[in-house]
Amino acid sequence: MPFEPATTRRAHLGRTAITARLEQAIAELTATEGFDAVNPRAIALRAGTSIRPSYDRYGDRSTIALALWESIGQDACTALVIDVAQALVDGDPETAANWIITRRTNTVARACLRELLLLTAFDSELRTFIHEHLVARIRGADPATSVRWIAALTVAIGLVTSATDLTGPYELNQPLASVATALTMDVVPELLPDVVADFMELQPISTGDHTVDAALNAALVAIAHDGYRATTMDRICERAGLSEGAIFGRYATKLDLVIDIVERRQREAMATSAAFTVDLTVAVGPSVTEAVLWREHFRPEHRPACCFAMEVERLALHEPRLESRLRAARAMFAADYLETLEGLPLAEAKGSVDFGICLGNGLQVMAVLHPDAFTLPFNLVTAGLHR
Repeated sequence: MPFEPATTRRAHLGRTAITARLEQAIAELTATEGFDAVNPRAIALRAGTSIRPSYDRYGDRSTIALALWESIGQDACTALVIDVAQALVDGDPETAANWIITRRTNTVARACLRELLLLTAFDSELRTFIHEHLVARIRGADPATSVRWIAALTVAIGLVTSATDLTGPYELNQPLASVATALTMDVVPELLPDVVADFMELQPISTGDHTVDAALNAALVAIAHDGYRATTMDRICERAGLSEGAIFGRYATKLDLVIDIVERRQREAMATSAAFTVDLTVAVGPSVTEAVLWREHFRPEHRPACCFAMEVERLALHEPRLESRLRAARAMFAADYLETLEGLPLAEAKGSVDFGICLGNGLQVMAVLHPDAFTLPFNLVTAGLHR
């Protein structure tokens, strides 16, 4: 059925030439420098206007984010997420794959949408608008329809938000075709085993150094709950019970703290998730295991970890040092995963790896946008992937 976008404030407001220039400036700044660089003064400077119109329209970050959503984000979301999800639900993976070829060329729109989707972790008003645009259509639907639409939206969101360079458009054809097939299969809902993927929680970091542990864990918890920009070094010091000298003696900047957290968490997560997956697969089989992993992203107590991961993904878009660390960690994951795909053509194996990374990113965002999905029967989606 055709998608009917939610009504927004934009439909009721007139647009002046100055407003159009300011909106274009917001989009360009977000795409090139990241949303954290967007403020009324920067908007006015980029738009070539006086400061007053910018300050009058954009008093806080939420207002700026909503203006970006209304000017470019919701149209980009329809083109880059909803249309792809619709193609997958319709069993048309070729149309979904064509997105990679034809629609990634609009880099400003994609960059803005990617940032907006990741910003929903800490902006409740923006989250409400995007939730209405993406998820409202499945309200009242039966669980089978709901979980299939959520699966399709998750894949599409993952393709948009992933900072990973996909190895090639045609290498994703096979995993996208598998998803499209799985979404059209008639599968009986199944009660999933009562297990909890503890590795998805916001586990404390332990290095053996009390000062380092206090600094890293204070930063981890603060960023997971409030975001990177709102977490100052003063707040980290206060939460950790440390002096500024104690922290700055080990970490020159807040970004250095984040990089250390990411590297330690990545190593631990890869090891524990692999062990969890192997043990559960032996016990219940691959399709049920994958369904459990889908469900666990939506578990309420795992949300802080999802928010932290989304914020790291967003920061990496404009912080080369962090991006290089994420790339290195994913290269390790890819190398390990490729070893399990012996017998597949290399292009297909790489496509499977890329798809796995995209899917993980999509699950984190969808878990924030639609946490109620925790109760859905995910085996309706995953069973078809393993037949």
